[in-house]
Amino acid sequence: MENDNNVKHRLNMLGGIGYNINRIIGAGIFNPDSIWILVQSPGIALVLFVVCGIISLLGSSIYIELGIRALPKGIGEQKYITDAFPGWRNVGHIFSFVVIFIILPGAIVADSYSSAQYLLYVFRGYFKNDYDYMAVIVSVLILLFITLYHVYSTIISDITNQGLALIKIISLLIISIVGLVRLSGADSTNWRNVFNKSFNAGVYELGAYGNGIIQILFAYEGWNNINYLVEELNEPKAVSLKYSSIISVFISILLYFSINAAFITVIGNNITNNIPIALRFGNELLGRNGEILMSILVAISAFGSVSAKVFIYARIIKYAAETNFIPMKSHWFINYNQTFNTLANQLWAQFVYFLKSRLGDIKEFSIPKQIIMIYILIIILIILASLFPPEYGNYDYLIPYFISWVATILGIIIWYFRNSRCKVNQNDGSEDGQNDEPNGQAYELNIDEIKQIDEILEN
Repeated sequence: MENDNNVKHRLNMLGGIGYNINRIIGAGIFNPDSIWILVQSPGIALVLFVVCGIISLLGSSIYIELGIRALPKGIGEQKYITDAFPGWRNVGHIFSFVVIFIILPGAIVADSYSSAQYLLYVFRGYFKNDYDYMAVIVSVLILLFITLYHVYSTIISDITNQGLALIKIISLLIISIVGLVRLSGADSTNWRNVFNKSFNAGVYELGAYGNGIIQILFAYEGWNNINYLVEELNEPKAVSLKYSSIISVFISILLYFSINAAFITVIGNNITNNIPIALRFGNELLGRNGEILMSILVAISAFGSVSAKVFIYARIIKYAAETNFIPMKSHWFINYNQTFNTLANQLWAQFVYFLKSRLGDIKEFSIPKQIIMIYILIIILIILASLFPPEYGNYDYLIPYFISWVATILGIIIWYFRNSRCKVNQNDGSEDGQNDEPNGQAYELNIDEIKQIDEILEN
């Protein structure tokens, strides 16, 4: 081990692609039901999947530049926010608060529950509409199993995550090929009415499209996965970060497009919320055996997404601890376990919470400022469109936004009061008065490094 804070193993470009795809491709790719129902048109949903894929690609390009600028140290948004607002002490901890306590736990619990539901469907043949206690128990066992192999061995977790990503890609390609084969037969007629919709143009259509885009972007969520693993990338890190991100997003766009096209070919414009699309697709092809096969694939896909999230979650906790995000207890979550060489403390902490380099000679990656402005403008337009109700008198769609804003505001309040106290103590050498750098140590730049940063900013 290089030191207490570094792990022995390193990820190459293919490893980065695997983690990104394993995170992006979850249960949602097999079940675009909510999107089809929301926009009332499989054809429009297919277009939105492509549009959102392009938006994700733009976001990934921006994150590549942010990640390279943060090298050799830095884990995602906390580092980027801190660098963007150097005068605002520990402002990146607002992100850490929201992602550690709200975003990732919610996503992990949801995916593990989906995996449990589809696994149980294989044996029961039905979904329970009310609260499913058996699915809850199975989802907890799934989380425990994933946590155990991540705690035991990083090599095992790497092999598992890469293997699951490969299984997903192969399965989705086979399904897509089946769709193409069926397209050449009688099922080609299913494409005739895929752009027909049952509601008139107006404010509710705008709201449906806005909220549909939000849901699809959430399905693509994970394109920045590799930005949380920069410390574990092979040298040169900039190359691994760049190509892992871009290639994984391209692959994901192709898979989302092809799988939706296959579903349209077999199912057509038959929109219903009674039976998931994946099961209807399997039933059309192979009857009950097809349903079982698709259920297993959805369960595996959701399981893989949980596994990737757990792997990333531990790294985010580690980096947050290195910057003293957790007062007095940060030292518990900084180092790798000496026995297993894994982030055991971080992994067990997140499981319990569920239950209650240098750039070297590599040329800098930079994207035009116009692309950044276009991306920001697109995000603003999506946010505005999502505020319109998708259905008359229905305001349930506002609940996730309300939770997100409440969590963010709470994080800001905690950050403000904590750092106000830090300002009082910053001259007495106490832990809370340290800078927002790993292990509380400020990074001192020499003249050559300052010149390099100036050249990057000028470019």
